[in-house]
Amino acid sequence: MKALKCVLVLFSFMGLMLVGCSDQSQSPVSPSDQVSLEKKTIHYFTIKDFPVPPPYPYAIDPGIKKYLPNGDIHYKKVGVWEYTEARDLNGNIDPLITGLMENYLSTMIDGETGDGPANGKTVSANVPGQEVEGFWETNWEGYRSYIGTSEFDLPIGKKVYHYWTLPVKLVGHGKGGVIDKMQMFIETTLTIFSDDDHFPEPIFWVGNGSGFYKEH
Repeated sequence: MKALKCVLVLFSFMGLMLVGCSDQSQSPVSPSDQVSLEKKTIHYFTIKDFPVPPPYPYAIDPGIKKYLPNGDIHYKKVGVWEYTEARDLNGNIDPLITGLMENYLSTMIDGETGDGPANGKTVSANVPGQEVEGFWETNWEGYRSYIGTSEFDLPIGKKVYHYWTLPVKLVGHGKGGVIDKMQMFIETTLTIFSDDDHFPEPIFWVGNGSGFYKEH
């Protein structure tokens, strides 16, 4: 009889162990695992931009421009129209990014070389009929460096221009419509042009880069 009781106790103990193992294997997903299971959709694209319409100065807001005693030139919140074209990795236009935008830029450039830091804010044009898409606000910054002179065939004319490169990083946030609360990240390089009459001030530029945005 004692042997039978021992066997029953042993089987009961093993049953409890199996139930414990079963519960452990079906434990709820941890918060970190849940995040990994709910990854946000990422859209990659290439991008280019340029000021519109020609000719110089493309301004929608003259902002503030000061010529300092040491020869440097300070621009503050100069507003310009730009056209941005984004394409996905299959070469298709991305309508959520492509279009007009307002660029409000500030910079301090050396009066002799044109080099200097630059930063600003862009707002994509929320034109009538596109309210459903919303608009982007981005902040950007970079440093402008003089390269030299070369001949370029630009919308403002074909001739020899002075030019600079300005690598830029942009961080953007979607406001309203289908892009509300989305995030966007872009790395692009602006090539900035000037001529002898306006040196070292910019009269045209072209940006080329890539980036991505994440759905919320």
